[in-house]
Amino acid sequence: MKKILMVLTSHSTMENTAGKTGVWLGEFTDPYYEFIDAGYTVTLSSQKGGRPPVDPMSELTENITGSNRRFQDDESAKNAFSQTTVLGLINAADYDAVFYPGGHGPIWDLAVDNNSGILIHNFLDAGKPVAAVCHGVAALINADLQRPGFLKGKTISAFSNTEESLVGRSGNVPYLLQTRLEELGAEVKTALIPFLSHVEKDGLLITGQNPLSAGPVAKALIELLDELPEQAAPHTETILVEDTLLAEEQQWQEMANKYLEAKPDDLKPEAATSDIGYTNANPGEIENAQRIGLPDKMTDVPGSNTKDMEGSLPSDSPFSQSRFSNATDLADNLEKDELKELKNGAKPGLPASN
Repeated sequence: MKKILMVLTSHSTMENTAGKTGVWLGEFTDPYYEFIDAGYTVTLSSQKGGRPPVDPMSELTENITGSNRRFQDDESAKNAFSQTTVLGLINAADYDAVFYPGGHGPIWDLAVDNNSGILIHNFLDAGKPVAAVCHGVAALINADLQRPGFLKGKTISAFSNTEESLVGRSGNVPYLLQTRLEELGAEVKTALIPFLSHVEKDGLLITGQNPLSAGPVAKALIELLDELPEQAAPHTETILVEDTLLAEEQQWQEMANKYLEAKPDDLKPEAATSDIGYTNANPGEIENAQRIGLPDKMTDVPGSNTKDMEGSLPSDSPFSQSRFSNATDLADNLEKDELKELKNGAKPGLPASN
């Protein structure tokens, strides 16, 4: 089942007017039900999370669409719309495509939102489509900020300068969207007649001009997803605890062997004939043994039985376990400080080289 992310604006105010803006409802509901009817799962997100503002004009009778009416009777969809996820918490890896609806809000918030700009590149870099309609295309401005030149040469569509003037809002926005996109190097194509549907597809990027383009952009996205190969599931590897422990034990054994090889000649044992240690330990060996917790006279430990040896060692000695039956086993428990010296290139008992 495909998973679609829809990113909505959280911005509601405009310039030089008390009028409000926000999500243009039809630009959300038309694509939303295209995805739902295609069997997709849809997740809603917005810059601030929670319920996005809705442009009051989009709720006027003349702007009500069939999908708007369906939304009013859809408690599940209304609940999801009221609890959108904060955009900064979204991971592109969890979805197959992203869709940006319009309403004037995106030219204020999503156009400058770094999380959104990075998210767009994460989708495209993973071979996943990015779609936007009307003022939702403003999200591409921050994508260009993240990677200068991103829009250069791209063929896209967006709400036109002519349409902005005709709706009487050209004096209430910080910039004209078509002009800004063209300044960044994009080729913005629009319908010959304002407010008619127009969709452009450039690789994985699908854009639409205005509210009437929202449904067609969603359909184009569905078609593209059907053409793309299935994304491979992330490879996960289960590592058994036993395997990890064996690997660590082998690593310590190798380090201990290096320790024995690196010891100065005058500290190496002359013989190792008993089960419990060295029979002819020299003074240097005994001094080392005392330093790491062995009895004063290592050669005087009674018997070759490791059980006898265990009873003769101090209780806090790291060697008071019966499994240490020979010199090689003892090396497994040498002080970690000396092993760290080995990692740093020094021989035990000798100063590290500068």
